Amino acid sequence: MRFAIFALATSLACAQTPAQVSKVFQFTQNQSENDLQQMTVLVRGITDAQNISTDSTAQTLAINGSAGQTAMAGWLVRQMDLSAAPTGGVNAQWSPSPNDTVRVFYATQAATLPALQELATNIRSVADIRRLFVYNRLKAVAIRDTDAKVSMAAWLMDQLNQPPGSPAPAPHEYKLSDNDIARVFELKNPPNPQSLQEIATLVRSVADIQRMFIYNRRKSLSVRGTADRVALAEWLVSELDRPASALSVTAPMSQEYRLPEGASPRDGETVVRVFYLPPQPPADLHKTISAVRANAQVRRTYIYNTLYALAVRGTPGEILTAEKTIEEIGKTQPPPPAPKP
Repeated sequence: MRFAIFALATSLACAQTPAQVSKVFQFTQNQSENDLQQMTVLVRGITDAQNISTDSTAQTLAINGSAGQTAMAGWLVRQMDLSAAPTGGVNAQWSPSPNDTVRVFYATQAATLPALQELATNIRSVADIRRLFVYNRLKAVAIRDTDAKVSMAAWLMDQLNQPPGSPAPAPHEYKLSDNDIARVFELKNPPNPQSLQEIATLVRSVADIQRMFIYNRRKSLSVRGTADRVALAEWLVSELDRPASALSVTAPMSQEYRLPEGASPRDGETVVRVFYLPPQPPADLHKTISAVRANAQVRRTYIYNTLYALAVRGTPGEILTAEKTIEEIGKTQPPPPAPKP
């Protein structure tokens, strides 16, 4: 009796297992060993088929999997087995089942492999893509996820895969819901990658943005967060993306942002102030920052060196103390040199 039950269970399991299909795909382009290794990782990761191998001498990819996995593998091979990436924003899509989408993008504007990796990181992290793989030879990015996530990834690719200096198409904001927003900020004035990184660190920390990523080729910041945090990030970017020549060097100035009602954090840090300090040696600037932190007891104080901009977030009382501290320090410092004619 036990044998009969075991035999029946085995029979049912076999009947429920999809039939395995073996197929060999022939490449028409001369794929290098590295190309084939990337292809293997990509096809295995997107299709979920484990039994995949390539032959660099025969220029083939062999797969053993379900009929659906094998068909998807053949489709992926066709997208990668090209002499050059398609131009004009062409991409391809495959839908193996409802709310399950595979898409291949060609990042033709990513001039270098580091730029391609930066772009892929933006898409993977901001759109929360579980499966993303890069094929360097064509600068191709293959993804698989839900329809909503793939749609966001397509929007983000459209924002980033543009020539430097050319504005991305509108809209620059993508809403998954009223309180889950992605945004791409394109900056003009950071003079170098280090300055862009300083702005990113400042905005991420002051606005509490968990997902923020740089794409150096376009001097852009890709962010995703709640509506109030993205709004604060937008204000900070507008304050910091200025040419140094636009600010006064003779007198400090400041700008203030107050979080809207209902968006106030539990710690009461509802005010953000950006102080534009007179140009000063790094040692004096460090002393100013240390004094503000100590006197005002603020946790979030960040500097953007290019503009001598000090961003502080705290309670109204803490911001007032920070302002008085900066004023007192300014009285003891020598006046900045006059600008050259």
